[in-house]
Amino acid sequence: MRRCEHRWVEPVIAWYRRDLRSDDNPMLEAARASGRPVRHVFVLDPRLLRGPREPHVRAAVDGLADQLAAAGERLRVFHGTGEEQVLREVHACGAVAVHATEDLTRFARRRDDRVADVLGERLVLHPDDVCVPHELVGHPRTYGAYVRAVDRVGIAKPEGRFEAPPAVDWCRGSRCRRKMPLQVAPSVFVTVEKAGWAS
Repeated sequence: MRRCEHRWVEPVIAWYRRDLRSDDNPMLEAARASGRPVRHVFVLDPRLLRGPREPHVRAAVDGLADQLAAAGERLRVFHGTGEEQVLREVHACGAVAVHATEDLTRFARRRDDRVADVLGERLVLHPDDVCVPHELVGHPRTYGAYVRAVDRVGIAKPEGRFEAPPAVDWCRGSRCRRKMPLQVAPSVFVTVEKAGWAS
């Protein structure tokens, strides 16, 4: 809590999941628009760190932490299940709301339902506006269904060669293969490649 004019102001939590943008992020903008201090939270959930995705996720989270630090803010990174760690942080800091970007996968819906069972309307889910909008692809509940929906849309490949911003090394194991933008989670970049936008 932040002391303001001789009274304590309870914070809100910005819970990052897939969308790791520190700017142009509707979830983060809504948290800041509350006028309350914002606690930035990411949970390294072992259920989501299996296989080759772990180094990509960690690199993207480190990038987000660096961007927030440059703005004088701090990313709190916890280890454990998302629902348990977020609820623990809500209790610890007295947060009045948790803002997060909506995720329609089956796993995420179960996770968010558990949090909503405790927080009720204090869990505020914001529509995902990354990559292809839902107006074009609907609301697929799995990544595979999303990719197939993107393929059906048939979005034309842009002219020229795709060059990712030089923000962070995107590594496979210990060998770096290309650069990946910090503002987008690894799954989104894969979506861009699958949709035929990356050469």
